[in-house]
Amino acid sequence: MSDVAGFNINSSDGLSNDETAMLQTLQTLDKHLSDMETAGQTVRKIQTQVSEAYRARSSATHAAGIDEWLKTHARITERTRFFLEGTKMAKNLLADAEDESNTFALGIAGAINPG
Repeated sequence: MSDVAGFNINSSDGLSNDETAMLQTLQTLDKHLSDMETAGQTVRKIQTQVSEAYRARSSATHAAGIDEWLKTHARITERTRFFLEGTKMAKNLLADAEDESNTFALGIAGAINPG
């Protein structure tokens, strides 16, 4: 089975945390957000050029359409940023839980497998 949420279920050592998959996910989301911000800046420049260059009713309608696009873009960008931050928090929680589990396992290892 493939990686699920940063864990490789078919790894040779059982269920293991795949840090590479999580880091790749975070990097991809960061890049996606950067691309979204660049797209928003480009559209804002186009909107400024349209409003400065044309004084027809059609250009006002076009500019209003761009305004609506920018509002939707801002909402989607913010939600994507929220998802990215949540994913970062989940990564940290998983790492903390793994550390705690390891500490607990080390603490009971002697009782289970006395030397």
